[in-house]
Amino acid sequence: VSDWRTAYSDPVMPSPGTPIYAAVDFSKAWDITSLCFGFWNDGKFHVRWHHWIVRDAHIHSVKRHYQNFVENWAEKENVTLCSTKIQYELVRQKIEELKALGDLRRVGYDALGGMKSEVQAWGDLEDGYNPATDLPMWSLPQTIVSMGPATYQLESFLRNENLALEDDTIVEYALAGVQLQESVNGDRRPCKAKSTNIIDPIVACVMLFAVLIREGAERPGAYSDPRNIAC
Repeated sequence: VSDWRTAYSDPVMPSPGTPIYAAVDFSKAWDITSLCFGFWNDGKFHVRWHHWIVRDAHIHSVKRHYQNFVENWAEKENVTLCSTKIQYELVRQKIEELKALGDLRRVGYDALGGMKSEVQAWGDLEDGYNPATDLPMWSLPQTIVSMGPATYQLESFLRNENLALEDDTIVEYALAGVQLQESVNGDRRPCKAKSTNIIDPIVACVMLFAVLIREGAERPGAYSDPRNIAC
């Protein structure tokens, strides 16, 4: 947690044309869905979030302790409060905003069943790409095989001070409850089953690093900032 807080910095927005990478942890309709996105700026990878949270006092579990803070969280600019269920069309609109903000390269997501079919229709890059929506969605399972290298990459960025993180109360709340699952090969990933509260914002962040690896963008390139492009 101390390394995480050391990475806090004043939020900046990407310049037009800057490559943007993103990931969405789609949760159950009555839980939290988090979108995490990042971009390179001045040698650091800047990471920000948006959250969709359901206000619902009728479902009780240990992991819904966060409901005690929902009213305070609702005042934050990066929170959309939903009355009874997550409105996935609002998630799509936020992704479209990212596309307008910069050069949106890839959006990792993990979705099951009917939700997966819906998200694929947005523009899955590898299965049924939809030019009408032109959203670069990428189905990313939350397995230790795919999340292990991403978890290591995130930890490496923290150790080497390559990250510029948004100070986000919801993310820090989630971070405090994260438990890791480790394989016999030493790969690790955040595990929802073992964790003590909601960890969706952290899972989305790890997924973002899986996208970064997939795009080969683990370090700032010559063209990561359009101001550096020679005419």
